[in-house]
Amino acid sequence: MLLCSTPSSIVELRRSRRRNVAFIWTENVADHDSTVGATARFQRNYNGKQPGDPKKAAQAIVQLTQERNPPLRLLLGSDAYAAAEKNDLARLEEARIWKKLSVSTDFETK
Repeated sequence: MLLCSTPSSIVELRRSRRRNVAFIWTENVADHDSTVGATARFQRNYNGKQPGDPKKAAQAIVQLTQERNPPLRLLLGSDAYAAAEKNDLARLEEARIWKKLSVSTDFETK
């Protein structure tokens, strides 16, 4: 068993701009137009418009290494934060709907 004596964090980075990224565009292949072609067009049109700055992300990761109590998860970028918030709120809403059934499985208290 390997135990880590220092805190570790999971860094969740969404969309950041990168130079020299090669994309393989398959949008001209008719059989792939509705699947890979749509994705390729999205990537091509979105390239250069990503909100994340890779230099700032790297600086944040370096800063994270200096923290005494780093978070389990660090969301980098406004889009990462928004996606996580949306997901977590949806999970909480669903949990609240099913709370009665969820807590009904506890032992009876005297």
